[in-house]
Amino acid sequence: MAVPIIRKICNLPILKKLTTYEMLIYIFFGALTTLLNWASFLLIKRNLNQSTAFANAAAWVIAVLFAYVVNKKYVFKSHQETAGALLWEFTLFIAARLLSFVFDEAFMVITVDYLHCPDGLAKILANVIVLIMNYIASKLVIFKKKG
Repeated sequence: MAVPIIRKICNLPILKKLTTYEMLIYIFFGALTTLLNWASFLLIKRNLNQSTAFANAAAWVIAVLFAYVVNKKYVFKSHQETAGALLWEFTLFIAARLLSFVFDEAFMVITVDYLHCPDGLAKILANVIVLIMNYIASKLVIFKKKG
């Protein structure tokens, strides 16, 4: 009984679009970006003896720069022809990432501090939402194909 329902759900057009090569490579590089963020944070915090705030901010910058390069080159295959267009693309990317960072911060404070949800569960849910937000921003605005 459940199998036909699962098949119907898996055949929804939106799910078929989300399982494209582009989406899978986006998730792959998203996982690498997350690992780079964690590793950078730990290295800067523990080995370089920096504050949590500094280590987190530096790790975020490193991860976002890495994400921009791999999203541009491997995921969305963007080829900007002018320095102005490249700068605009990069600016949009940073703006979208800052927006998703603000959402992440607000979501975590609301769910953990005010609604008393388990922090690990809240962080996983926040990461999933941020992944979706960033993909949509990248696909529809930042690396939008011309024509």
